[in-house]
Parts: sequence; structure tokens; C-alpha cells
Amino acid sequence: MMKNKFLILFFIALSVFKGMAQEQKNLGEWYLGELQYQKAYDALLKQFKANPNDINTCNLLGDAYLGLKKQDSAKIMYQKAFAIDAKNAVVLLNLGKIALLEGNREAELDYFDKAKKQDRKNPVIYCKIADACFDLSKKDTLTGNTYLNMGMDINSKFPGFHMVKGDWEAFNKNYGKAANAYERAIFFDPNNVIAHRKLGGIYAAARFNRMSLDTYNKCIQIEPNQILVYKDLGDLYYSLGRYAEAEKNYDIYLGKADVSIDDKERYAIILFFNKKYNESAKVLEDVLKQNKETNQGVLLRIRGYIAYETEDYKTGLNYMNKFFQVQNPNRIIASDYFYNGRLLEKNNMPAQAMESYKKALAMDSTKTEIYENLASISSDSKMHPQAIQYYEKMIANGADKVSVNYKIGNEAYSQGRIYSDRNDSLLNLKKKKLAEYNDSTVVRDSMRYWYQRADSAYTVVNRLSPDYPGAYLLKGRMDNFLDPDVERNEAKDSYEKALALFLKEPERYKGKIIECYRYLAWYNYRNSERAVSTDKQLAEQLKNNAKDYYAKILELDPNDTIAKKVIEQLNQSGKQPSKK
Repeated sequence: MMKNKFLILFFIALSVFKGMAQEQKNLGEWYLGELQYQKAYDALLKQFKANPNDINTCNLLGDAYLGLKKQDSAKIMYQKAFAIDAKNAVVLLNLGKIALLEGNREAELDYFDKAKKQDRKNPVIYCKIADACFDLSKKDTLTGNTYLNMGMDINSKFPGFHMVKGDWEAFNKNYGKAANAYERAIFFDPNNVIAHRKLGGIYAAARFNRMSLDTYNKCIQIEPNQILVYKDLGDLYYSLGRYAEAEKNYDIYLGKADVSIDDKERYAIILFFNKKYNESAKVLEDVLKQNKETNQGVLLRIRGYIAYETEDYKTGLNYMNKFFQVQNPNRIIASDYFYNGRLLEKNNMPAQAMESYKKALAMDSTKTEIYENLASISSDSKMHPQAIQYYEKMIANGADKVSVNYKIGNEAYSQGRIYSDRNDSLLNLKKKKLAEYNDSTVVRDSMRYWYQRADSAYTVVNRLSPDYPGAYLLKGRMDNFLDPDVERNEAKDSYEKALALFLKEPERYKGKIIECYRYLAWYNYRNSERAVSTDKQLAEQLKNNAKDYYAKILELDPNDTIAKKVIEQLNQSGKQPSKK
């Protein structure tokens, strides 16, 4: 019994040992698939030292050298593999890659042809040749397409061919075709994590954010021990402004990966946007310690950002000025111009701020907060039509329609007031006989146009948010401007809806309630005048309604002189009350 038990334990241990050995053997290749070339090199070098005549290790170590941009070392390893087996198809195609990089087309085609002849029915060979032709720094698309088509004729269901096709289409930014290719690869190999990851990247590039998130999560579900997917997912969350999730995924990625300077810079920015300012600065300090040649711009960038967030605006602008002086223009990102614009705005430099915001938009036109800042500056400069254009772009990029339409209404109202004031000025000049009133029609038409624009915007707010009283009130004002003689009921309806909502919090909205009462009093009185000649009973009722509304104003504000005066007039002679 003890002997059998010992044998069982022995075979279990042997099985575990074999599994560990297999995992170690494949580790370098796995790192290559994750583009972790230094880690791949370290793992493969150990294997090579343990068995320098293993042809697969020689080939993979050559691939790691290529990834590290050590072409001469890669060539030596491929030649080492060739010395071991000159007829190995993978060795021959690898030497073909070197010939391609060296610009030796005759040798390239010769090696590729020999590789094909050594293993004619193996789709992997055709796939590796096509991939090399498309993926290397020097490309040979003609030869790549030739081998891709030959391979597809042998086995069109081989997922690698569709991966190569997807990579090439993605390189050319043909995202629809790339997505279709990766989807075909997944169809033929449902657990192909690289295909899932790359498909998620295509969706992210096309801004199909929900599809991208779902695809990345599916990828992780298939294989949680990946590396690159966490970086890609972190970048996606960063682009969506979900900085906590971006940080979480970057933490996983940085714990697994060969971390580049770019990776650390992005991580520092994510920490910053996650309001972890000290941690962000520490990461950048570590970058500078590790690489003395690192451009000081990366540190100036975050210092400028942090200065803005801590309200040290003058210092922040100094940092950003220095940043733009030293930073490589190709490494400037949209948020650099965005934060520079915010700092300029805080330093009372609106024109320069607008230019900086526009540069940010040229790099990323989806950032709605930039449009909002541009709209705010335009509004402060009384450029209300331009402000409306920026608000409309916010809506086009997914901003909240209720709040933005409310702002559009305010801008249109302000522009209408400009023409209203101009109209009043012309009337005053005419009364004083200082000027003709020839252009009054144009001014009044412009005033009416902008008030109608405001009315339309507030109508959208009312439709989308029926319980928001402010929009009803402003719509009532617009309708009043558009119908000063109270010939229609639009203003009355808007004021009544606003009043019903304001009365739910009378202490909070006292002034606005009084405004509603005042208009409704005027509406009832004006219509009582019209009804006198046709329906005296209705006229009296409307007049009493007007009195009641003015009485309600006095209940809220006993010192309201207008309400007192109008009630006296109505009681004594029925004179027309003021609607002001």
C-alpha cells in the first residue's frame, strides 16, 4: 500500500515538473506575443545557455533581438540556427527577414521560397512570411500579399492569416476591415486572446467605447495573466476620464511589463487626474533618476498641471511656458494645450487661452470640456453666437442635452438683448430727432430671431426635463418678448408651469414666484380689456384674476410698490397696470 502511495506521489511530482518545464520553455515565446522583448530575451537566454543547440530557442532568441532593435545579434542567432539545421523552414524564413531588412531582395525571395518548399502544406510558414513582410520596419507588401494568398489557398480557416490581414488594415487605419479580419480570426479560434485584444484596440480607435470595453474584458476572461491588455484597457479608461479604473489597470500592467518611459509618463498623468498629485510627481522623479537623459518637459508638464489644480495659476503658467520651450513638439498631447489654456484664462489672458484650447481640440475634438471653456470665454466677450456654436459641438460629442440647451438659451437671450438695447437706442434717438430709424426693421428682426432661438432651446429643456422650472420661466420671458401685446397663450402657459414648480419650494424661489404672478396679472388684465366690448362678465372675471395675482405678490412682499399702485388703479378707475 505504501509502495503504491509512493508511486502515485512520484508520478504527480513528475507531472508537475514536466508542466513547469513546459511553461519555462514557452515563457520566452509568450513574452514575444506580449511584445515584452527584454523579458523574452532574459527567458530565452537562459534556455539557450542550458541548451545552445535547440533550434527553436535560437529562432525565438533572434526574434527577441529584432524586437530589441539589435538586428546584427538577431542575424547571428538565425545563422546559429541555420548551422544546426539548414533545411529548417523557420530558420530559412528568418534569414529572409534579415535579407529584407538589409535591402537584399534577391536573397529575401530566395530564402522565403526555400522555406516554402521545405514545408509546403504548413500554413504557419506562409503566415510568418506574410507577417514579416507587413510588420518589419522595411516592408514588402507585394511579397506579403503573395504568400498570404498562397497560404489562404492551402487553409483559409487558419486564424493567423486573418490576424496578419487585420494588422495590415489597422496599420493603414482601415478600421472596419481590420475589425472584420480580427472577428474572422476569433471565429476560427474563439480563445485567441491576441485577436480579442487587437479587436478591442480597433473599437477604441473607432471610439466604439462600449464594444471596446466588452472585448477587452472578454479577452481577460479568457486569459487573466496577459500583460498588454491591461495597458490597453487602462488607456481606454483614461480616454473616457475614468481615472480610478485606468490607474487600477495600469498598476497591473506595470507589475508585469517591461516598463517604458512613455508608460511611466502616462501613469503619472493618470495619477494626476486621479488627484494623486504627490504620487504623480514621485513617478516622474523616478523617471528622471532612472534616465538622466529624460526631457525635463515631462516633469514640467505635471508640475504645471498640479499648479493649476492647487490654484497656483501664475506659477503654473510659468511651468507650462518652460514646458513648451523644451518639449519635443511631437510629444505634446491635447491635455498640455488644455491645461495651458486654463492657466491662461486664470491669468486673464482670454485671447491666448482660446488659441490654446483650439490647439487642444485639433488634437482631440471629443473633449467636451474644451468646448465649454471656449463657450465661456466667448460669452464673457459678448460673442454669444460663437458661444452657441461651441455648445452645439458639445452636444454633438455627447454632452448633456438639458444643461447645454439651457446654456444655449441663455446665450441666445443675451444676443437678443443686444439687439433689444440697440432698438431702444434707435427709438430714443428718433424721439430726440437726432437720427432716422431706417434700419429698425433689421434690428427688430434680429432681436426676434435670437429670442426665438432662445425659446427653442428652452423648449428642448422643458421636453427633456419637465420638472425643471428655470427653463419654463425663461421660456415665458422669451414668449413675452415675442408677444408683448399678449395675443397668444405661450407665455402664460410657460409661466404657469414654472409657477407650479416654484411653489413647491416657496422660500427658495420667492423672487421668481413674484415674477410669475406679475406676468399672469398682466396677462389677465390685458385680456380683460379685450373682452370688455364682447363679454363684460368675462372681462370682470379676468380683471379680478389680475387683482388676485397682485394681492399674492403683496402677501410675499408687502412693500412691493408696483403691486400696491396697480391694485389702487384697478379699484379706482380700471387704469392699465404696469407689466414691469
